[in-house]
Amino acid sequence: MSTFWSLQITGWSLFAIAQMVSFWIQNYPMTKGIPLAMLFALFGLAITLVMRKIYTSTRFRSLSPWTLTLSCTGVCIVSAICFVQAIYLTFALLDRLLLSGKTKLSVAHNVDHILTNYFQLLPILLIWTLLYYAIKYLHRANKSDVEVLRLSASLKEAELNALKGQINPHFMFNCLNNIRGLMLEDVTAARAAISSLAEVLRHSLSGTHKDKIPLRKELLLVNEFIALAKLHYENRLIVSMQIDPQSEPCLIPVMLLQLLVENAIKHGIANEPGGGELVITTKISKKRLEILVTNPGKLDTKQHITDNPNSTGTGLLNITERLLLMYATHASFSLQQQQDLIEARVWLPVEYETCE
Repeated sequence: MSTFWSLQITGWSLFAIAQMVSFWIQNYPMTKGIPLAMLFALFGLAITLVMRKIYTSTRFRSLSPWTLTLSCTGVCIVSAICFVQAIYLTFALLDRLLLSGKTKLSVAHNVDHILTNYFQLLPILLIWTLLYYAIKYLHRANKSDVEVLRLSASLKEAELNALKGQINPHFMFNCLNNIRGLMLEDVTAARAAISSLAEVLRHSLSGTHKDKIPLRKELLLVNEFIALAKLHYENRLIVSMQIDPQSEPCLIPVMLLQLLVENAIKHGIANEPGGGELVITTKISKKRLEILVTNPGKLDTKQHITDNPNSTGTGLLNITERLLLMYATHASFSLQQQQDLIEARVWLPVEYETCE
């Protein structure tokens, strides 16, 4: 049972008990007081369900706080009137059916009682509205906190995945072995390779407290990673970048592009005997940033990326989860086969780093 229904049933059950006590104090026959109290609680339950439907409508969700306060007050006033009318019409009907056939508690002859009950019910509905929005706000705040924790965990997972892929024994063996051979041929190039390896490890080990970084900073890491990869793949790896200058200051999730490039090399070009060209393209269109990474290869269409980590790498699953957490439906990621090429495409809303 949802929290809303639990609170509804509990609250209106207490309202019914309070009505029974009121009837008992007024020496009203309990044989009729108990059914009436239960009927009143059902009326309250029904009318607050209608109020909830109004409060969750698109029009109410778009109101400013001041306008929302006035609108909710108006809804409570109208609901209280309907509530009171339903109560006294019920009294009238029961008097007509169960008593002498004369309506002793009709609306026309009991205006004072109507007004009394109206001013008793109106505060109840106002309090119900206040509690409804308070609980809704707390629920939303708790949900937001959970999403922040999930995002933080997802970010740490991305950093750990990248770290595992960069310092695993096979990777380190290839890098160090290539650097050793390079030192006999080109000491300057060997020094540059050591610097690239140190930069990649420094970035992975130091991590970051930010969820997003400018694209230009991510490109620095990607260039170092590509420099190391070329030591192993040599002429089999050709890299082409088509970076829109306007996209460089745009914020992207940390390690997003690096994970795309890593998967393109490991699960695409590495499986091609002749290697191939890795193309990185960025551009801005209609206030959205597009990042496109293409590489030769064949996509395994029998398995979804979330079902077969070995086919595309766990990094792509991490990208999908982080985009959902950070942007909801305002960002997208797709992995498609276009003839002999695999296209990994990300769409993000354009954001820039703010000065603090």
